[in-house]
Amino acid sequence: MSLMKWHGDYPSTGLLPHEVMILRETPWFNNHAFDDGAPFLDFENQDVAHWGETIRLSGSGFASGDEIEFRDLDHFVRVVPTVIGPTLIQVTVPVGMGPGYIRAWRGDLRSDVVAVNFYP
Repeated sequence: MSLMKWHGDYPSTGLLPHEVMILRETPWFNNHAFDDGAPFLDFENQDVAHWGETIRLSGSGFASGDEIEFRDLDHFVRVVPTVIGPTLIQVTVPVGMGPGYIRAWRGDLRSDVVAVNFYP
């Protein structure tokens, strides 16, 4: 039972552990959730991805050398994407990821997070 899904079960819902992790990295609960000068990921990016799948992520400020972090409750993986342009990158989803989020990095500067459910 998760508050992040259909709300017809309310009030007998709660937050799953990965949902708490995601919310803690948002501006609603963290005043410093992302850094100025970092790339920005659009919230309209897909929220479901499969291991080994190549996905495109839209946003702004992408440049060569940026990295994409895939994070779930147990671990994280950083991948160097293919930069198609300043508003579009392409990256392959690592194997073994559970529900979590994607974040872009430029050196020590971190972007906003986009929640994604990762599946085999």
